[in-house]
Amino acid sequence: MATSKEAIEVLKNIEFVCFAGGPLAVKVGDALWAAGVSLCSSYGGTEFGSPVAAANKQDIADGDWGWMRFGDDINVRWASQGDDTYECQLLSMENNRVAVENLPDVRGYATADIFVKHPTKDMWKIIGRVDDVIMLASGEKTVPAPIESIINSSPLVKGTVMFGRERNQAGILIEPRPEHAIDVNNEKAMVEFRNKIWPVVEEANKTSPAFSRIFKEMILVTSNDKPMLRVAKGTVQRKVTLQAYGAEIDTLYDTVEASPLSPNGLAGPSAWTSEVLEKWLLEHASAVSHGHHLDSRIDLFAQGFDRCVVQEDCDRHAELIFLHRSPV
Repeated sequence: MATSKEAIEVLKNIEFVCFAGGPLAVKVGDALWAAGVSLCSSYGGTEFGSPVAAANKQDIADGDWGWMRFGDDINVRWASQGDDTYECQLLSMENNRVAVENLPDVRGYATADIFVKHPTKDMWKIIGRVDDVIMLASGEKTVPAPIESIINSSPLVKGTVMFGRERNQAGILIEPRPEHAIDVNNEKAMVEFRNKIWPVVEEANKTSPAFSRIFKEMILVTSNDKPMLRVAKGTVQRKVTLQAYGAEIDTLYDTVEASPLSPNGLAGPSAWTSEVLEKWLLEHASAVSHGHHLDSRIDLFAQGFDRCVVQEDCDRHAELIFLHRSPV
């Protein structure tokens, strides 16, 4: 619909076009909003009804179509998750009670839905669920929905599920659209698909915390005879899909950890002189910073790196140096 001029003209004449039940790809939403569609987000559940206030033009003015405002008559308790994200907990009031109560301390309902707060407005955006959050081995928490949403916007992709719980780095399982399906046992086809999908993965990486970024080697593709499992409305069943691909995911990590190449496909140093090592390290550092030019005379932290990137890069370099030991 977003690519149909006729459909967009119809949507432009509707006061508000609301979406709910799942994320809308950022590219699609931005395109509709830029075309003049009054797009807005809604939210609700069987257990607690619809706590979101009616949309207004001012709220979505500046392209904030993905954000929502909760009603003044709604009592929301925002339970901090410790990383600037919050679980929405709706508390019962005298004139507004939730249908199901599951909180231990007060009458109310813990939705398990994770939100972030708008930087300037009293609005919120849903980004995932508590049980979707991926806790890496480092203790850092990755919320997959924003990353998956960007990658799902690719015309090559039918569905995605991130993985990496208790692992050193995250990966992503991608289900191609039928017309782009490949033989996953064909190494050449895998390389070609990863190359085709890489620009949108890089786009997702640029909007994500450093510890959540996905390396090309951590892209896993579904096989034709084992599609992602979905509920009736088409949403991917994350847990059972990851269980179905558990063996493939384990194999991927084993392969990556045993590889003599870095996550960026760069081999070890060709020699052990200071000049070669400096160039080699700069190539790696540049690769993990999206190709930015780096100056070896300036502190990496002053050039946009954080401790997670530096630690992971150090770990990978240590592995590579061990696998390419100097003969001396």
